[in-house]
Amino acid sequence: MPSTAVRLVHPDRPTEPLRFNFTVRNLNHIRPAPDRQVWVYDESADGLALLVLPSGVRTFYFCKRIAGRYRRVKIGRFPGVTIEQARREVAKLTGKVASGDNPADERRQARAAMTFGELFTMYLEKYAKPHKRTWAEDEKQYQRYLKQWAGRRLDQITRGDVAAMHARVGKDAPFAANRALALVSKIFNYAADTGFPGDNPGRRIKRFAEQSRERFIGPDELPRFLAAVEAEENPTLRDYIKLVLFTGQRRENVASMRWDEIDFNRKVWTIPPEKFKSGKAVEVPLVSQVVDVLRTRQDAAKAEPHGDARDEYVFPNRRSKGNVPYLAEPKLAMSRVCERAEITGVRLHDLRRTLASWATMQGVPYPVVARMVGHKAQGVTSIYARFDLQAVRDGFERTVNAMLATMIASQSQKAVK
Repeated sequence: MPSTAVRLVHPDRPTEPLRFNFTVRNLNHIRPAPDRQVWVYDESADGLALLVLPSGVRTFYFCKRIAGRYRRVKIGRFPGVTIEQARREVAKLTGKVASGDNPADERRQARAAMTFGELFTMYLEKYAKPHKRTWAEDEKQYQRYLKQWAGRRLDQITRGDVAAMHARVGKDAPFAANRALALVSKIFNYAADTGFPGDNPGRRIKRFAEQSRERFIGPDELPRFLAAVEAEENPTLRDYIKLVLFTGQRRENVASMRWDEIDFNRKVWTIPPEKFKSGKAVEVPLVSQVVDVLRTRQDAAKAEPHGDARDEYVFPNRRSKGNVPYLAEPKLAMSRVCERAEITGVRLHDLRRTLASWATMQGVPYPVVARMVGHKAQGVTSIYARFDLQAVRDGFERTVNAMLATMIASQSQKAVK
């Protein structure tokens, strides 16, 4: 089994390449070379090769001399593509070559014929939904910024097109522009991983500089903000904003909250593991104000069921029949609330930072604050990181009560005046 870098074999100056029987263990143990590519070949399937890049990425290729020229046809990345799958693909491609076909030309023609919209659908259904908990955000990004290319062939989308989109979006929203650019690269990387040749037009485009946000709603603003939330006429959007603020959880997780995740007896919301990169479920204690909102929504849902999968969600998406059955991010509602409260520069994500900031102001220990908003407390030993759920609940109650007290005090002052 090779344990050192393997010299790249040039097809026009053939030397004896390194061949061995491919196994998962063997392929995982190949060491990448820091300054060059590494090629190895399978003894069990003539034409099957593995390319190992300096980054450690491993990709299967079908390598064969076709019509007098040495050709490499990408099969897909290992281990996403298994050894057996790669061998079956090699057998199929070998059969095509024996019949006089050219798989490399077929791939180029297929790429030229495929539209960007078709590629995105393939990416969404076969990669994003099975592997990404944030696939719905990819769909939103596509609809907002990339759908303009839906009917265009892949070979017609240039780096100039992508750079122009990035610059246009970045004039007002540099962060969103960078996310859209990243999605373009992901989509074309997926195309390459599935065997389509061609360049990625999203590569080598400089991203906008991003500054970390520190905005949160301070003591002088919070009473106006809470009053503005209460004045929101749409009860679904009003309740959603409250829960984002009073649970400190990511807005996407709150939007996709399901009834079967809520334990009313324990007053706990269990967010399933697939919604976190760590792959671990998280229990969020619910303060009484949140429980009251949820019970009101549950009573309304039971009184008027719709009889479809959307009934499973606390915030069902009733206005659209799209792929997302739960509430889309209500930016307009948040803008209305902020305008009514006469505060600027606050986004939905800042509500999470607001809860953490207020918890800190109430003297809640930092590791508990981190646990409240689902962050891993850096530098905290495991014995202190495993806080009892009651300690976290106490942190939530102390924080939410302090936040609500500012609104009550403000109302009292206005009544006196």
